[in-house]
Amino acid sequence: MPKWQSAPPADQPGFSLRILRTPTNKPIVAYVTSTDVIGCITHFARNRTIPCEGQDNCTWCEEGFSWRWHGYLAALLTDTLEH
Repeated sequence: MPKWQSAPPADQPGFSLRILRTPTNKPIVAYVTSTDVIGCITHFARNRTIPCEGQDNCTWCEEGFSWRWHGYLAALLTDTLEH
């Protein structure tokens, strides 16, 4: 099972990347720097998003929860130059 976290462990050196969602009231203006989009199928259960483990192993699939694909890519924001 994937171990998803909302922040990197505090005792690990390095940097983290912010996940930015497109606001409902305005677009994000950015240059896409990824060559591909990466993503995973998730379920919304118990008031949170949970990664799907595949139809053969997934409790949420077995219980009939609908799924949604979440895609991610890297981009350079034009207003702040944040990458």
